[in-house]
Amino acid sequence: MSSAYGRIVTGANVRHNVTATLQTFFPSYLAEIAEASGRTRDALPAPESWHMSDLVDNWAGEQLPALVVVSPGFLGSPTIQSKSLNAVFDIRVGFVVASHDRETTRELAELYAAAGRACMMQHQSLPYLSEGVLQRGISSGIDLLDESYDDAPTEDSRTLGAATVTLGVHVDGIVDIRSGLQEPDVDPDPLVDITATYIHTRKKPL
Repeated sequence: MSSAYGRIVTGANVRHNVTATLQTFFPSYLAEIAEASGRTRDALPAPESWHMSDLVDNWAGEQLPALVVVSPGFLGSPTIQSKSLNAVFDIRVGFVVASHDRETTRELAELYAAAGRACMMQHQSLPYLSEGVLQRGISSGIDLLDESYDDAPTEDSRTLGAATVTLGVHVDGIVDIRSGLQEPDVDPDPLVDITATYIHTRKKPL
């Protein structure tokens, strides 16, 4: 992006960064949680699919376990500090798992959520690997807001379950209000000619 505009952070930037951090560290946390629960370290497989949309109607067997990162927007109103606009993004990290019965599926969902929660809270700057080099992410801090578990409809040979970890991801400088164009950089000819329109109303007699 041109330096004239300064930094502009989108919701997609934050979701991609959260996903990249999870792809970098989450498998290691799964192994640790598996061992802590009395399983072998490879008992909890890494996600087979990663999504940044919750518009998934059907979970094919080869897609599970799945990890979903979505955001409905800001938490509260952005603040201005030192002419920088700062915001907290509402980030939902969801885990979809499957097993042969409801009890086992619920436990799996809880284990995946615990691994995701620990991964996020211990990497609050959202670091991630890029071409073998660990990069710092765009977050200045993370709040853990909620963790929930849901049972999904049972299919022919498996029971689906889900867990959601809700986070407040702080991002400083989503817009640099000191920057911006001083003059338009487009030809004004194609711009819409705005003229005033007046609407006259007349009261009808009662």
